[in-house]
Amino acid sequence: MTGEGRRRVDPWLVLVVLHLVVAAALIAAVVVLSLPLAEALAVAAGILVIGASAARQERRVRRATRDLVSEHVLRGALEQRLEELSSLLDAGRAVNAALEPTEVRRRVLDNAIDLLGAADGSLLLAEERGVLRAACVRGSDRALDAVVQVGVGIAGQVAATREPILAEGGL
Repeated sequence: MTGEGRRRVDPWLVLVVLHLVVAAALIAAVVVLSLPLAEALAVAAGILVIGASAARQERRVRRATRDLVSEHVLRGALEQRLEELSSLLDAGRAVNAALEPTEVRRRVLDNAIDLLGAADGSLLLAEERGVLRAACVRGSDRALDAVVQVGVGIAGQVAATREPILAEGGL
């Protein structure tokens, strides 16, 4: 069991042990000290009420913890989405600013590399039917004059299927 789970179990264990100790003490008080049974039962009932209240509080704490974890995960996803949208906005601004095509390509590639956390990348454009040519490259001199057939290699496969591929490691 994880540390967090163990911490959540401990209050229940303490509650059960406490009830057993109080029950044993009450039995001893009735037998040894001649405490009236009605008083012992009243004390036991009070302890049970307090225990039930503690159990309700424990359930509330568990629910609140679960909700906080869910909110934390959701916040992380929203921050990631905001970063993605910010990159897309920057790329859109570059296009709308009527920059030179090479500058627009560079900004689009830079945003894609930053967004994916990549070390380098290239932007290939369809030059003629079935052929892609590198229009902008960052970090890989081998890709400077690359010509790729649609359907061949990672870039060619992406162009053919129009579905992204996340490739990790050096290519």
